[in-house]
Order: sequence, then structure tokens, then C-alpha cells
Amino acid sequence: MVNRYRLIVSTFCILVLSATPAAAYMLLLDIDTDGDPGTINELTYETSAIVDLILVPSYPDEPIGRVEFGLGGSCRECDMVHHYGTAQNLITSEQMWIQAAAFESGWDGALTLGCIDNPGFHLLLWCQPVGGGTVYMTDAVVIAEFEAWVAAPVPPGCSQPPSNLAVMPSQGAYWNYIQLGGPAIPNEAASWSAIKAMYR
Repeated sequence: MVNRYRLIVSTFCILVLSATPAAAYMLLLDIDTDGDPGTINELTYETSAIVDLILVPSYPDEPIGRVEFGLGGSCRECDMVHHYGTAQNLITSEQMWIQAAAFESGWDGALTLGCIDNPGFHLLLWCQPVGGGTVYMTDAVVIAEFEAWVAAPVPPGCSQPPSNLAVMPSQGAYWNYIQLGGPAIPNEAASWSAIKAMYR
């Protein structure tokens, strides 16, 4: 009887959890060249850029509550120390990084020295409607604007990570990323012999 009761309770919990809708919104980074959050620019040949952080609902009147995400990108580890290819000034000593009036925000940093994942992040950010609860969003909204730039070179003997910056729902996954200083893999035309030489 006890085992049957546990099975019924477990089945009920699984059904409830699977029926609970997951948040479907996205967060996107945009190298802002046109002031339009509806167009996303992900590449610049400049070594620095003004970047918009955009909250994008997935359907009209989507309820948005607490939003958590990582800000990171390609991570390379050298001598047990992590290195990213970009730096940014979204986060200062202040907890309130968000610039949308209806939201409050905060952040936390991981104490791990090495790379947690690649891509990965050591910076966890959150925002939520002021006082908690939810707001209903139909259109994409810029929630913060900041500057990002190509990071300083890594120490000699270490591998320089690509100069990208990613907004991430979890370690190893990303919604999108921007690339500063040109593409990570140059796409200039090369002869067939030069291409073969690269793979020898």
C-alpha cells in the first residue's frame, strides 16, 4: 500500500512539473548601430562597441518574472586561471545594473578560477519586476546598455580566446553572442594549397 501511494504521489508530481510552462523569453546582445531592438547586429570589426541587452518575449503578453542569465563567452584556461576574450562595463560595484524603470536587478560572481564550461560564464545576473511578481511583455525592450571591448592579451604561453561576448541561459548554452574585432575565423580568400597547408 505504501509503495502504491508513493507511486501515485510521484506520478502526480511529474505531471504537475511537466505541465508547468517554462519561460520562453530570450535575452539578446545587439551591437547597436541603428537604435532598433528589432534588428540584431552581432559582428563588428571595431575593437569596442556599445552593446544593448534586449529582453525578447516569445509571444504577445508573455508574463515575465525573475530572469537569470550568465554573461560570458569563449573561455580558455591557463595555469588554472580562466580568460575571456572580451571585457565589459555593465557590472560595476553597484548591484543595480538594469536601466529599465520597471525592473530591479543584481549580480553575483563565481569564485572558480578555471573555466566552468566553454562557452561559460563567471558572472550571473538577475532582474525582476520591482517588488517581485510579473509584467506582461509584447515587444522587445532594451533593459541595459553598456560598452564591451576586446580583452587585453593573455600571458605568454597561454591561448588567446576569441573576442566574443555571450548571453547565456546556462553553462555551455547561449541565446546569442557578439564578436568584436572581426570574425573569429578570418574568411579571406586563400589558395587551395594554402588551405591544405593549414591542415597539415
